Amino acid sequence: MTGVTMTKGEGELLENRSRRKFWRVVGFITVAGMIVGAVTGFFGGINDVPIEEVFTTIPDWGVIALLAFALMTFTWAAGHL
Repeated sequence: MTGVTMTKGEGELLENRSRRKFWRVVGFITVAGMIVGAVTGFFGGINDVPIEEVFTTIPDWGVIALLAFALMTFTWAAGHL
C-alpha cells in the first residue's frame, strides 16, 4: 500500500525502549570497567610494576573501593535489564 502512514504500535515502542535501555546499560558497564582499568593502570604505572603484580601496588582500601564500585555497577545493571 502506498500513501499510508502507519504509527508504531505499543509492541514496537516497547522493543525500541528495551533496546535503548540494553545498550545504555552495556555502555555504563563498559565505562565502569574502563575507570577501574585506568585507575589500576595508573597505580601500576606510577610504581613501575610488571603487569602481573599491579594489584599488589594498590592499597587495600583502594582495591576494596574498586571492587565495591564494580559490584555496585553490575548490580545496578542487572536490575535495569
